[in-house]
Amino acid sequence: MFGSPTAYIVENRTRPIKPLLIVSALLLGGSGVAVPMFGDPVDRPDVSKIARVLSMDSAVNFAVRSQHPSAGVPVTDCLDVIKLSDTTLPERMAVTQQAVKPGTAATCQLLTSGGVRAEFVVHGVL
Repeated sequence: MFGSPTAYIVENRTRPIKPLLIVSALLLGGSGVAVPMFGDPVDRPDVSKIARVLSMDSAVNFAVRSQHPSAGVPVTDCLDVIKLSDTTLPERMAVTQQAVKPGTAATCQLLTSGGVRAEFVVHGVL
């Protein structure tokens, strides 16, 4: 009825592969769309590191400017800390605006477009 079993297998072995490839492509190709991302995982360590650097820059600026008023940068707002850093913030990150009185410290936030946030301390100095 089928002839040789080997001939049947050789003749029909490519037929199931095409649907299998199509199903695999749909499953694998669609998996990136079906899995939601809540915040960019790459942002998390970056935000923490940048927040620590901004906090350290603020502390150093406060110490320097307290001893030598002509050195350093006056800080009266959280946004002023960006001027202290050697690097610019990535476009996907922003610092919240908050007034900082001279001689006090304030807790500011660094935010990303993906919703990741980190807090850092800013020291106010004229």
